[in-house]
Amino acid sequence: MGSKTLYLLRHAKAKSAGILIEDHDRPLSDKGIKDTNKLANKLHKKDFSCDLVMISPAVRAITTAQ
Repeated sequence: MGSKTLYLLRHAKAKSAGILIEDHDRPLSDKGIKDTNKLANKLHKKDFSCDLVMISPAVRAITTAQ
């Protein structure tokens, strides 16, 4: 069996938690959205693909993965 490569990616910058928003539900900040789009464009240009993606159910993680 050939070797495998594992990529670990942390979610992008999220908005600060507030009184009305739980940590799990924090969306990406404007900077996080911008950085995520830049990374997505770079990966697309390199024709990056992977066999499996595992993500946290946190809103910021799901948005980053999308």
